[in-house]
Amino acid sequence: MSFSFAEAFFKLSDPQQSFAESLFKMTLVVAGYDINFYIIHRLFHTKALWQYHKLHHVPIQQMTWRAGTVGHWSENLVTFLGGWIIYFLCFPRISYLEQAIALIYVSLRAYHHHDNDSTDNSLLSLIFGDKHHIGHHLEPNHNFGAWWLDYIFGTGYKGELKLHRLKAVIKKKA
Repeated sequence: MSFSFAEAFFKLSDPQQSFAESLFKMTLVVAGYDINFYIIHRLFHTKALWQYHKLHHVPIQQMTWRAGTVGHWSENLVTFLGGWIIYFLCFPRISYLEQAIALIYVSLRAYHHHDNDSTDNSLLSLIFGDKHHIGHHLEPNHNFGAWWLDYIFGTGYKGELKLHRLKAVIKKKA
């Protein structure tokens, strides 16, 4: 057996692992990212950190996929590093490839969740979720992150009225 620099330092995947095991690990990374994002996002809504976060809250009528990346460098850095927490806690059980796929997924999901134009696409909504987070830009004290965390912590929308209001605001853009 020969030594391979690539295998030793850039472990891409485990050939003896099933697809279900890889999917579970990627889901774990996404869940870890979601938890970190929720906590960080709530903190950036406090008086002490709002000055760094407020430029992310563009008017909802102007929201495009780029709004998912708009923010102060410190906020973007802390949020990005959160995607690595589970990886470092579980290393070497999670491969670089699994980590990369999970982080690409959360990045694409962030673009989708901030784009008024793409959120009505049923295929994208199936893959990345619905308009849950766009509603946060309409009601900043709700829908901070993944729907399941907003449900657990009671920060999700209550009732249909706000959803209808959100749809009306989005339609005005068109």
